[in-house]
Amino acid sequence: MSSFLCEPETISVVTNALLQYRMRRHLNTSDPEGLYQKVLNLNLEALDQRYGGDQPSSRDGYKYDPYTDARNNRYSELKRIRCYLYQCFEGSVPKTNLYKEIDRVANHLAYDIVSDLPEYENSKVWA
Repeated sequence: MSSFLCEPETISVVTNALLQYRMRRHLNTSDPEGLYQKVLNLNLEALDQRYGGDQPSSRDGYKYDPYTDARNNRYSELKRIRCYLYQCFEGSVPKTNLYKEIDRVANHLAYDIVSDLPEYENSKVWA
């Protein structure tokens, strides 16, 4: 398995999803810029745990964009979040509260997507 640093847009998508779903158990959502940095730092921590300190830690081009999700549909938003989670699945990172929170958000978004499908709505099974 390999891991990489996600694009700045992906970090913003993850941040915006956390803000949208307001899963406040372990997060301060009143500071989106700070939350963005935490999401970015988690990705960097996963890289460090996977490859050691040889990975670049440059944050050039990494700036929070509150409008990123407006340029993505829900499917690409979910795919970006799942990609981010996959890239962060290294060492102890998946055990962190932030990783778990992002995973919960991804699950909520997936449910929202599926429950809006006509196939789901038209399903007669409710037991």
